[in-house]
Amino acid sequence: MRPGKDAEAKLSVENAVYESDVFRKMHCELAWGDGGFEVLHVVMYPWAERAAPVFAADVVGFGGRVSLCIADVAPVTKDLSLPRSYVDALAPELERALGDGLTRRELPDWGRAILGPLCLCVGPKVGDDARADVDAFFRYAFKLHDANCALASAPELILPSDSSVALDAQVRFCERQLENVKTRRALERAFGVDLTDRYMRQVLFDVTPSTPRRPS
Repeated sequence: MRPGKDAEAKLSVENAVYESDVFRKMHCELAWGDGGFEVLHVVMYPWAERAAPVFAADVVGFGGRVSLCIADVAPVTKDLSLPRSYVDALAPELERALGDGLTRRELPDWGRAILGPLCLCVGPKVGDDARADVDAFFRYAFKLHDANCALASAPELILPSDSSVALDAQVRFCERQLENVKTRRALERAFGVDLTDRYMRQVLFDVTPSTPRRPS
């Protein structure tokens, strides 16, 4: 995606999307624009026949400095609990990341409604400690990603054929993400209201009640 010649902001976006037997959609977005603005956005939606969480990560930078990092395996349960296999594998990794000096940043309202206990949201320090914070965050994000890839295929996560629990949670995840006004406004300045809305609903956060629950 490229901005129009009369766009208020110059922002370019590239997307890559993949599918597997376990994940309906593995989406990676890279955006860059005015003033050294850069965003890396990754979401992995399991097929909703599984009670596997949604891996989500965002890294935002400006002028050569990373200003926001967030990563989570977002639960697909009403109480935001995770499968025990995820907690056992990843809770120690979160403790290790916080022990590396990372300080959690408060989540916005839309984030608190969908993100889980293993979510790590940080604003890296400015100055000499910035690189260490970013490295510590990425170590944790990679652990989340790798564990999710390994654990999501577990047979015990397969739901009964008539269960819509995971799909309902993924719909809720997308609806809350669509409330992120900062993302919407940044895209609108480059691509306009209509294209931004289509992109957010059909590419970024596309789960609806009619989304297939299993591979065809």
